[in-house]
Amino acid sequence: MSFVGNSGAGKTTLLEKVVRELKARGYKVAVIKHSHHDFQIDQEGKDSWRFAQAGSDCVVISSPARVAMVQGRSVEPSLDELVNLVADRVDIVLTEGFRGSGKPQVLVARAALGPDPDLERGEHLAIVSDQPLHADTPRFEFAAASQLTASGLMTRPALSPSAVRLKFAVLRMLPASVASPCHIA
Repeated sequence: MSFVGNSGAGKTTLLEKVVRELKARGYKVAVIKHSHHDFQIDQEGKDSWRFAQAGSDCVVISSPARVAMVQGRSVEPSLDELVNLVADRVDIVLTEGFRGSGKPQVLVARAALGPDPDLERGEHLAIVSDQPLHADTPRFEFAAASQLTASGLMTRPALSPSAVRLKFAVLRMLPASVASPCHIA
């Protein structure tokens, strides 16, 4: 499940809440963050940085508390390749970004940032927004991370957006006391 949206929309804050909710439910969770910019995770002058500067293609840093791998790449890995790095260690893999991956997405949008036709054009399993967008897509408020998590969108095998719309169309017909606690416009 990939959380997509413009910078400043609240993707990271929402994902933090979703991760906490999933952890409270007993799931092992991984998050993969996409960046359009180069980044430095190592500290200049430290041994691991020096190994990379010397030409090591891959540096693994290990301590009793954590393990990290820094690998130089000439081509960005696919999302599937990144998921395969962690899939056997966790129950759920969430991602931030990866707009063009073709994977299930939750659109995160804020009215103050204005519309983004490129983002809104895609198919989304859900929308987290402070404004109504696509009427046939389940919409959650920013404060409703627990309801988004409880909806089951992230804890079942990948569904197509049309299958999710069908599920929520059925929920629209149910009495409010039975239906999911999200906005169904």
